[in-house]
Amino acid sequence: MTFALTEADLIGLTTLLMVVVLILSVVPFVPGPILMWVLGLIFGYANGFARLTQPSFIIMTVILIAAVTSDFWLTPLGVKMQGGSCLSSIGGFVGGLIGTFLIPIPIVGTLIGALIGTLAVEFLRVRQWREALRAGRASLVMFVVGMIFEVGFTALIFGVYIVSLWSTG
Repeated sequence: MTFALTEADLIGLTTLLMVVVLILSVVPFVPGPILMWVLGLIFGYANGFARLTQPSFIIMTVILIAAVTSDFWLTPLGVKMQGGSCLSSIGGFVGGLIGTFLIPIPIVGTLIGALIGTLAVEFLRVRQWREALRAGRASLVMFVVGMIFEVGFTALIFGVYIVSLWSTG
């Protein structure tokens, strides 16, 4: 017995999985853009890049690269603009990871951990609470902005998929 999906089945399954990924992308540390891109790759490969065209897949890849690298440029940029240090950004990232596991409430544990990590590193660096609080506030804002970017990049990849389906249908 062989199992074969029709094109309509493949489109339906891929679209459903992409919607699930889009919803889950609001959860910290769920790699929404990567999962969305992988689904696009599998779909494109499965139908010979007929419905998800190669140019569309290249656009999806450029969006993925921007999304994957955003943690490296977005948070440090925001913290630095507010007078914090790169070490504060690293402290926020490590604190966010620890908070995610110690306080297993989605987003809350990550946010608390990132804030405490940034505050601790910045206070150890400058020994002034006012400066540490400024860096902590910047870290908090950039964390939220980063999450918005992550969901946005995931939605953009999904949008490219939908436009490619529409334009080839």
